[in-house]
Amino acid sequence: MSGQWSNGANGSETLNTDNGGWVTFTKNNLKAVVSRVTFSVSGITHASLSYDDSTNSDSEGDSDGSSIDVLKDAPPPPANEPPVVTIISPDDQAVFAERTVISLSASATDVENVDETLVITWYVNDDEVGTGTTLDHDFDVDSYTISASVTDSGNASASDSISITVGDVPSATEARIAGLVDDSTAGSRRWTAVATVSVVDNTGQLVQGAVVSGSWSAGAKGGASCTTDALGQCDLSKGNLKLNVNSVTLTITGVSAAGLGFDVSGPSVIELDPVPVPVP
Repeated sequence: MSGQWSNGANGSETLNTDNGGWVTFTKNNLKAVVSRVTFSVSGITHASLSYDDSTNSDSEGDSDGSSIDVLKDAPPPPANEPPVVTIISPDDQAVFAERTVISLSASATDVENVDETLVITWYVNDDEVGTGTTLDHDFDVDSYTISASVTDSGNASASDSISITVGDVPSATEARIAGLVDDSTAGSRRWTAVATVSVVDNTGQLVQGAVVSGSWSAGAKGGASCTTDALGQCDLSKGNLKLNVNSVTLTITGVSAAGLGFDVSGPSVIELDPVPVPVP
């Protein structure tokens, strides 16, 4: 956008609009006796749009849409109030008997731009699934968090969230090993066998606080245990192994988690090898 200063200020300026379609022109170092200046839009260029000055307007009513008088002592514009979005349906904590298509509905308002059409974006468990005041979405049996969000022309945003349950969601009853990964490291004379263990429950959720037990063989002896973190992982390690020990074997012997049994169907044995570390 290009503009021209006049009536107490001189010069022209060209700036790019931001993501919200706004641009701010400023004129500094004006003399104290200058009580007002005028800024006039002289042109707008766009890669695919032409400029029609006959349609210029100002929803705030401060100008004719093309020129504005800027007063020396004019109060600052009010801060942009964020929009408001409200999920109308379904109700929070609603329960649906089985897999089904659910109609999502929400409303959105913005006090500064009552005529502005706000685009409502829908998310299911943080995944974007569509836009609009209404949206039909197919839900499998599970628990979900549904969110609706909007952003106004001043880049202020708002959101609303609810939780629903579809079908008879299974409860967690057992924990199992979901993965065993060789993360061993080696130095110039010794190496450390490290197995990273992942634990999930029978619903597929990560299990934190599970105690994983194992035993070493085929090059190492003894037992080991670790407690899973928030990612459902922990490391079982055996250090100070000689480099002539080409590999060791770790066998998972148990997983203990509050309220959960141990499902032995997951992987339970891993062979670990030294990973050479380059010596400078």
